[in-house]
Amino acid sequence: MENGNPLSANNLGVIYLRGENVQRNLELAEKFYLYAINKQTNHAIIDLVDLYLKKVFPEKARLWHQKAIYKNCLISISRDKEIKRQISEIQAHFVVI
Repeated sequence: MENGNPLSANNLGVIYLRGENVQRNLELAEKFYLYAINKQTNHAIIDLVDLYLKKVFPEKARLWHQKAIYKNCLISISRDKEIKRQISEIQAHFVVI
């Protein structure tokens, strides 16, 4: 995948995340998103945040969401309250007493 197209990699991440005509595979989705991000495909950050929310990794979701906000990603900015709410709900659900 060294010379692969980052937009195609992001699209493959979406396909594996959703399980569209393939077996759902969150690890492969993550791999494709990270590749796309490393090749400067900012939209992949948004998809990676969604992946980490699905995998119930709120700290990773928060980290990547903050990176997207820092890069002035308009979609992340517009979803800021929603993503923060989802992260808070996940954390509240898994609080150990």
